[in-house]
Amino acid sequence: MIFYINANKFDYPQIKNMYKNLLNYEINEEMYEYFYYEQDLGNYNSLVATVNDKVIGHNAIVRNKYIYKNIEIIVGLSSGGMVVPEYSGLFYQILKRNICLLYTSDAA
Repeated sequence: MIFYINANKFDYPQIKNMYKNLLNYEINEEMYEYFYYEQDLGNYNSLVATVNDKVIGHNAIVRNKYIYKNIEIIVGLSSGGMVVPEYSGLFYQILKRNICLLYTSDAA
């Protein structure tokens, strides 16, 4: 069974391996801490998909609000999206759940 949960510091080693193996990018713990935990981003949500406690997918969304001609427009920027190849069809589910979580919260 696949579980979708908010990413936490304990997911770091698995997310780090995914960055390396899937995106060919070396992310270190200091960088990870900075981007994921040291920012005052109440409008940020990072979600992982897990199977048997193994992280199989990740996506983060940053919520932004713009005012254009007195109309509030909410947008989200997807970041760090990846899924292990065995679950290649899963990305859309992670993204959809992450958007629902972000836009139904009081963040922003």
